[in-house]
Amino acid sequence: MRRKLSPRIVYTLVAISIVLSVLALGTAVIRITKMGSEFNSALNGFQIELSWWKYNVSENLEKKHNSVIALQAEISLLKENLPSCSKQWIQFKQNCYLFSSNKETWEQANASCASMNAHLMVVNNAAEEVLE
Repeated sequence: MRRKLSPRIVYTLVAISIVLSVLALGTAVIRITKMGSEFNSALNGFQIELSWWKYNVSENLEKKHNSVIALQAEISLLKENLPSCSKQWIQFKQNCYLFSSNKETWEQANASCASMNAHLMVVNNAAEEVLE
């Protein structure tokens, strides 16, 4: 047999249940708020670190870009200063050389070079001597 509870006990139990629910809800709100501020703190730290990385990457990228521009300018200068030797001519350092098998006097050979806007070779060092 079931015993009937008095309305006062039922109301008291309902009131206790409501108070416990409110306490549980308050605790949950406090924990969620704390988690939210921890999340915001972590997010703020992440944003600071991300800004630092962006700055460093941008700075390094700009340095690399400037290095590439300087190298391109240097390559252009080197290309301008390189002789372009015609066929049958041999390039050695900054000069072009043509070796002729023609038998000529010095005067004839000198005139032949002059007609090609060139000069007879004068050996200035051991490296050029190898070309002979």
